[in-house]
Amino acid sequence: MVEKDLIAEFSKLEKEVESYKIESAKLEAKIETLTKDIKEKERKVLTETGTKDVEEAKALRDKLALQLDQIQAKMKVLLEKANRGG
Repeated sequence: MVEKDLIAEFSKLEKEVESYKIESAKLEAKIETLTKDIKEKERKVLTETGTKDVEEAKALRDKLALQLDQIQAKMKVLLEKANRGG
């Protein structure tokens, strides 16, 4: 009976770790998208507009960088949970 319980618990933990890995992959894709967006918007502003817009682009970049930091922090928590089995 104990062996069945351990196998069931292990299976449950494996599924949980897999869900953390999936969530981590989604967050990594979001990070990549945000990074590309930041670079593209900054490039566009720098090539097409004046100083005022450059300041706005820098503010947007800072905002997106903060979002990126928050996502990376969430990813770190998920990976830590996955590494210790939930």
